[in-house]
Amino acid sequence: MRARGLFGKITLSAGLLAAASIILLAISRADGIFIIALILAAVASLTALTTGFIAWRITKPINRITTALNTIALDYPAPAVPIDVSTDGAIGRLEQAFNNMAQQLNRTETRAEAERTRMEAALARLADGIIMTNPNGKVVLANPAAMRLFGFQNEDVRGRSIIEVVRDHEIRALYHKCLSSGNQENRRVDSSSHFLHVIAAPLPADKPYGAILLFQDLTQLFALQTVRQEFVANVSHELRTPLAGIKAMVETLQEGALRDKKIATDFLSRINSEIDEITQIVSELMELSRIETGELKLKLRPHNLNLLLQASAGRFAPQTERKQQTIELKLDHELPAVNADAERIGEVIDNLLHNAIKFTPEGGTITLASMATPNAVNISVSDTGAGIATADLAHVFERFYKADKSRAKEGTGLGLAIAKHIVQAHGGKIQAKSTIGKGSTFSFDLPR
Repeated sequence: MRARGLFGKITLSAGLLAAASIILLAISRADGIFIIALILAAVASLTALTTGFIAWRITKPINRITTALNTIALDYPAPAVPIDVSTDGAIGRLEQAFNNMAQQLNRTETRAEAERTRMEAALARLADGIIMTNPNGKVVLANPAAMRLFGFQNEDVRGRSIIEVVRDHEIRALYHKCLSSGNQENRRVDSSSHFLHVIAAPLPADKPYGAILLFQDLTQLFALQTVRQEFVANVSHELRTPLAGIKAMVETLQEGALRDKKIATDFLSRINSEIDEITQIVSELMELSRIETGELKLKLRPHNLNLLLQASAGRFAPQTERKQQTIELKLDHELPAVNADAERIGEVIDNLLHNAIKFTPEGGTITLASMATPNAVNISVSDTGAGIATADLAHVFERFYKADKSRAKEGTGLGLAIAKHIVQAHGGKIQAKSTIGKGSTFSFDLPR
């Protein structure tokens, strides 16, 4: 602005000199004065033109630099565009300095963007949820784990308050406590369907944010602990009953019953049965463990599951005859072969059929059926027993669960759990349906 004002004054002075010369020329009468006036007019005009040209040459690059600076200020963080260097002089050095500044600004922004990308990638990989706020308590950042935990999208959460996002007053209170104390705070929070360990930490005072919240989802850990505790309790119960019986019978024999051959023989037979039951429990637990840990290797071959259904019906025919039950086979004779471990799938069918026989009264009917669907082969075992209550139906595939408490001594309660894991190991799914008083249907699908 100063350069433009200076050259404007020079131009104005030259113009005034030219005007004075023209006036002097007009009023002059002598030839000498006329010639002097003409020369002055020519010099003044030339001075005005030269000054105007110099002013234009100087102000043009300055105007370009000014325009480029305004563009950077308005478009940042868009890349700064360099300008052409028009001269080697002072103005040229100014233009080069601008280009150097633009390049440095672009490099700085590129590094900052790379850092942001790395930070976002790291946050995206974290299993723990993270939410960051500004000093006003508004959310400025949330990683995918936090989005899944609280059920929101990142674009929906920016600018909202903590309570709007987490919808939990305990978390909100912890957040404000960390801000007021200036220290890291943490606590466990039972938030709707999740059990969380929440850590709230204020950010340094020189940062433009308020605090950061870390959410560790302990739901699965606590569920596993509960399952472990229930498993230990169930195993202890299942083993304690036969062991208590064995101990009682051994003590009875030691107290003199051993001399009575009939009683001794009966007790020894019972002890043998109890040992068989314990052995079966241990064997099934080991098999279940191998399946769950992936140690059990399946021998997959193409098989027609109709053959497995027929074989299972033949094996259990003596039991159904004793109970005067009927086994019906409803087979899809165009059933396609599926890749399966015949021994393991046969074990699943035997387990389902054995349960159907056990819980179907005398004279009842058990139906073994196969059916092809577009994506799978379905096998089902239906009975006409008493049925299973809805509350029990959701738990029938759990370890040691026995829906019929009156028959708690029959079986180990592990058969359906093993069947479920075998089917899942084949990439299939197993399900149960039942109506009280009408019977139950257990079925599983294996992918075609």
